[in-house]
Amino acid sequence: MAFVGSGATAAGLALGAKLSGSAARVHAVGVCDSADIFHRDIDAILHDEMHIDDFRSRDILHLIEGFEGIGYALNTDHELAWLVRFARDNGVIFDPTYGLKGSAT
Repeated sequence: MAFVGSGATAAGLALGAKLSGSAARVHAVGVCDSADIFHRDIDAILHDEMHIDDFRSRDILHLIEGFEGIGYALNTDHELAWLVRFARDNGVIFDPTYGLKGSAT
């Protein structure tokens, strides 16, 4: 599982899994933009810059939408309060840009 701001890290993980022969599929939570935008941008990198033409990003990467919040690196008071409460209760701290968006309820 990866959190996605630009798509580059998730694309790299998925590409590595694919090229290593792994059957694993990478799942990523988008913290901005839609899955369609991420796939378009990742496909452009794969094909235009890396010259990989035998698969598309949708073949190797599952993007989960709905966790964008109010914008990239922006948090609501509710999200930040959840972050503090969760850290206090569980000893786990999420970063507010990526991890919090995919975790806060």
